Amino acid sequence: MALSGRLFERLCTPTNIKIVGKRHVHKNNQTVCEEMIGPAHPISNLRALQLGRKHNETKYEVKLRLVRQETQMFNQEFWVEHNTAFKQGREKFINNLLAVKYPTEKDKKTLTSEEMSEFYREFMNQQWRNHLQYNLDWQKRNFKIIFLTGIVRIQALLSFLR
Repeated sequence: MALSGRLFERLCTPTNIKIVGKRHVHKNNQTVCEEMIGPAHPISNLRALQLGRKHNETKYEVKLRLVRQETQMFNQEFWVEHNTAFKQGREKFINNLLAVKYPTEKDKKTLTSEEMSEFYREFMNQQWRNHLQYNLDWQKRNFKIIFLTGIVRIQALLSFLR
């Protein structure tokens, strides 16, 4: 599930948006859009983020913003999928173990921490490759963001010195 504009608009109503940064008005009265952070997504637990945008972005500023947005969507999609699989697997595990181990205790709804640790271990072992690939992809994306941020900062410094 990608983080679409509609999803952001739905999650970020004016009462639950936190404005990050400042609004700048330039000589030609064009406004720089602000970065906005919304509430946590109910499944991924990631906060929706709308990135700021200047009216006269350089090539590298545009590239940086787009890479940040792609990374945000990448994270959102991974964690929605992961957390959905986790919750479904946990429910199935609990229901199966209750039916097998406690068939006469109809009121019992929870398991002990030792019993649940079996599920956690099994789930994490099954997800090991996915987590490894996610971490590698995430690190590549973040190094690209750091590199592009460095270029943008150097450009800003050079334009300031002119």
